[in-house]
Amino acid sequence: ATPPGDGEAGDGEAAASEGDGADGGEDGNAAAKPEASAPENDADGFSPKKKRSGPSAYMRVAPNNLHEAKHRFFASGCSEAPIFEYSYTDEEMDAYFAETSTVDFELLPEAQAILKLMYESYGGPEGFSSKLYGSEHLEAEDLHDAIKAYVDDLNVTDRVTIYIVDQLMSAACVNKLGYESKYLIKIKNSKCSAASIQGICDHEVGTHLLRMINDESQTWHRNRDRYNLANPWITEEGLATLNTYISLPTKLLYPQALGYFAAFLGAGKGFVP
Repeated sequence: ATPPGDGEAGDGEAAASEGDGADGGEDGNAAAKPEASAPENDADGFSPKKKRSGPSAYMRVAPNNLHEAKHRFFASGCSEAPIFEYSYTDEEMDAYFAETSTVDFELLPEAQAILKLMYESYGGPEGFSSKLYGSEHLEAEDLHDAIKAYVDDLNVTDRVTIYIVDQLMSAACVNKLGYESKYLIKIKNSKCSAASIQGICDHEVGTHLLRMINDESQTWHRNRDRYNLANPWITEEGLATLNTYISLPTKLLYPQALGYFAAFLGAGKGFVP
């Protein structure tokens, strides 16, 4: 999912595939197609000592070696717990996990009902994925071109730079490295389903990017505490997820219910037990 803050969004599921990496140094209105290397600084010039809530906190708890750890875990027959590596100290990671580990399980019955309905309707995850995503898959460059056309149509081309990156937990995400910088739309360098491309555009650009640009014109921009405004991340990500499904052939929120159920299990168990 791609969570927003006052000037950033990132690391959100965009209904296609499953962080960080972009360089905001491109001039002009043209989007950058080649892969770019990741900057060392975090969104808004983040300092680990500065406490922030919202999407960037979720991006910080994403392991640097996620895919390698996943491979080793399954190669062991799920008998050896994965060891994750992070960009911050153990003390900082403990603080980030404390900030992002509160989960409300009130909707667990609904999530379990969705999981059951998925099996009844599609026979299992493979049948559901076949219905949701179809069989046609496109390259990252195709998603890049679709997002570029979407941005052009909204007349916000001069506000963004688009990059294809290797390390990303979602198909795409949006963030901003500094107050004066352009918004960065990052695309994962992997294939994605043709059926999901419109949903990714509606999620990342139509919801997150437009909300962030609009926020810049509001009195409370970068000053939400003064107006006692709550963090909008949960509401916005919910809207973005619903917008993802508008163009998809099935509206069953199975991936979201599965993630919710996994969080429930993870709250009381480790990988191996």
